[in-house]
Amino acid sequence: MSPTRSARRARTAALAAALVGIVAIAVSVVVTEFAIRQHHGPAAVTGGPAAEQPSSSPGRHRAYASLPARPSSYVGVYEGGSPGSYQQVSQFGRATGTSPNIALYFSSLSEPFQSGFAADAWAHGATPAVQIDPLIAGAPASLSELAAGRFDPLIRAYADRVASFGHPVIIGFAHEPNGFWYPWGENDVKPAVWIAAWRHFVDVFRQQGADNVIWLWTMNLESSGTLPISDWWPGASYVTWIGLDGYYATAADTFNSIFGSALHTIRKVTRTPVLISETAVADSPSQPQQIRNLFTAVRRRGCLGFIWFDKSTPRGAWRLDGDEPAIRTFRRQAARWTLEHAG
Repeated sequence: MSPTRSARRARTAALAAALVGIVAIAVSVVVTEFAIRQHHGPAAVTGGPAAEQPSSSPGRHRAYASLPARPSSYVGVYEGGSPGSYQQVSQFGRATGTSPNIALYFSSLSEPFQSGFAADAWAHGATPAVQIDPLIAGAPASLSELAAGRFDPLIRAYADRVASFGHPVIIGFAHEPNGFWYPWGENDVKPAVWIAAWRHFVDVFRQQGADNVIWLWTMNLESSGTLPISDWWPGASYVTWIGLDGYYATAADTFNSIFGSALHTIRKVTRTPVLISETAVADSPSQPQQIRNLFTAVRRRGCLGFIWFDKSTPRGAWRLDGDEPAIRTFRRQAARWTLEHAG
């Protein structure tokens, strides 16, 4: 046999062996993927909630969920025991004859998303809501540094847990910046810096696939001497719902005197749905009448509903417990609404 013919046969044999190897690898990959899908489900292969990938990987999870934006369909509550326990939320529901469909709690950026509380809320037909304060171990985080990406690992970790939950979650960030009482408020942070931080926060969640978030841009009621609410607007593409915080602090307060100016300003900027994200009526002889005013005005103004701050503070006695006339009024008014319940 000539050397040339021998070399050709050797090359042919080597090529055939290589092809066999490639086919074997392909078969192995298919078999492995099939086994993973059988054990964990499709999400384990495609990067969904069942997948265990490094948290630094963009789009670790994909979770899509939303909430109806129908007026007069949300009655939520914040209780001082949240998120440690759901018991007080349930007690509020029994006392008022409602089944609260938003359960609010407050968190710092360095705390993880409270998946257990969120699961309890969902099991009771409520959507979990969280106001995330830009605090790390109790100290204010620089919003300019946040916008530049310094705290992205914390934000990504939080977003991954929210995405893993899979159901809708209402999230506000650095709420009430148009006030002076928080270190991220207008006395300490310029609106442009706050807006950059808000947008970056939302962007990181979206990069992680946490599209089950209802973004609640939360402002305090307008008052003299503060910047206009519109100065803090980050743009419609970064906001799902608008939140307004305000309280019936005196017997003369009405919905219009508290929220009227803010709603007027907001409607000049956007038609985004509005949720009264924090409110309550101080204990007084006028409390039943003011509760009736709250329900009636929310409906007439086309707001989504409200979250009752059921915790007494130095600012006022907001809890409804034991006030039978107020509770009866709350029950009667709530019975007229058709609430959107989770699940």
